[in-house]
Amino acid sequence: VLGIDVKNYYAKRHNILIIPLQVLLDNVVWLYHKGQDLPRFCRVCRELEILYETTYQKVHGSDKNSNNISPSLWDYYQSWLLRGDNPEYYSGRSGFTASSGYWYAFDLNTTSDSILARKNDVARKLYYDYHYNRKVKERGARTEQVSLSDELVAHIADVQEKMLCEIERQNICIECNPTSNLLIGQIEGYRHHPILRFHNHGLNLNLPPHAISVSINTDDKGIFATSLEREYSLLALALEKEFAKEKENPPRTIYEWLDQIRKMAAEQRFR
Repeated sequence: VLGIDVKNYYAKRHNILIIPLQVLLDNVVWLYHKGQDLPRFCRVCRELEILYETTYQKVHGSDKNSNNISPSLWDYYQSWLLRGDNPEYYSGRSGFTASSGYWYAFDLNTTSDSILARKNDVARKLYYDYHYNRKVKERGARTEQVSLSDELVAHIADVQEKMLCEIERQNICIECNPTSNLLIGQIEGYRHHPILRFHNHGLNLNLPPHAISVSINTDDKGIFATSLEREYSLLALALEKEFAKEKENPPRTIYEWLDQIRKMAAEQRFR
């Protein structure tokens, strides 16, 4: 998902999503807060706010907080941050304590954002409902069709690019399984594999430059009838055909790019 062409993905679906309401609600809130520092945000913030309000009402029904208004996007985002905590901490079950026994030491996140969110009573109630409110869970599981504007799709692409930059800065490694991704994923061919967006150092492409640490893998080679050698060969062949009429990416450049990936894979191995 991190490397799929967002605009192409939504264009094929006419900007229409068919999605469970709870998933939609979570994604809207996440997009709102993750993209606040991006240039397109001012043009889509109202669309996201309306989508949040309508989706929240569908999931939570007439549930209101003490002020008789729907929780703010910030409250909901903070409840989202609590999902790394053990839900039993919020269940009200008698006898439960977050400090008894060795494993209970890991019941609560210790990040500053999580500690702040834990002090928000509205966020705590939302987190409780997410796990224990039967009506909320049933309504959240309902699937609905949603139409997104072109501006919001472009904003999603901006957020994706921001995530790519964050992963690159943190030196996180990405395993890529070309044949597996082609057969069960959302790509049209090996030449469109997201690995080209993750790591294109040395190639001349019309893509934002990234040098994320990647590796080429087989996934389940028995299921997909492949091998590591075949995965490398398929990518090499696809790229040679793609750039056959261009001088910017001759075969030698492609092989050097693949060799960089081979070396990164060796660095990523568990020894």
